[in-house]
Amino acid sequence: MVIALLNSYSGPEAARVIWDILELSKGNVENARTYMQAAQTDYRNVLYWAEHYQEDPLLKIRDPKEMIEEILAKLRRKA
Repeated sequence: MVIALLNSYSGPEAARVIWDILELSKGNVENARTYMQAAQTDYRNVLYWAEHYQEDPLLKIRDPKEMIEEILAKLRRKA
């Protein structure tokens, strides 16, 4: 299930984004779906959360999944 979802990504830097989604979601299908939505909105967010989260002092106190859900909620309100 997760593999099929990951293989559906067709945006920029596909291999890197897919790897990062897998890393962030820890194999959880619902988490992978959330990160996939974020990647489709702006793939750079997923790259940043996966690759620089530990280094960013402003992000260390926040859960990346919560951040994604907040961003997606704001985008839905604008639509």
